[in-house]
Amino acid sequence: MSRRWIAIAGLAAALMVPGCSADEKTGSPVAESSKTSSAASTSSEDESASDDEAVTPLDLNGCVEVTDANLDLFVATTKEDAQKAADVLESYDPPASAKAAIDHFVETGGIQFDDPDYDKYNDAMEKWIDQLCPS
Repeated sequence: MSRRWIAIAGLAAALMVPGCSADEKTGSPVAESSKTSSAASTSSEDESASDDEAVTPLDLNGCVEVTDANLDLFVATTKEDAQKAADVLESYDPPASAKAAIDHFVETGGIQFDDPDYDKYNDAMEKWIDQLCPS
């Protein structure tokens, strides 16, 4: 069982770290492009629009922190461990779809391969992280 987690962690790290080689720098972990209004919106159109907003790419250190927290979230075995990783990820102001994915993976205590929503939420996380840390 532990060999499986080591293999998953290694694969996840191998897939995520190359995306962190961008030379662009940002001054803050929070994306500066967050231009949503202070009024809360519940329509799905507004949520998808906020997911498509431009994201300022992170510097190398930011990418390492985000991908490390994403890996920690995925391999968490308890909700508490998943929440620690989620706190780091949420400091980077994720869009609604990534926030929903983070919340889902906290609730499940990490990834569960028998989770019917795994692909949906994994894709949302991957899309957001690819925006933060382009190749």
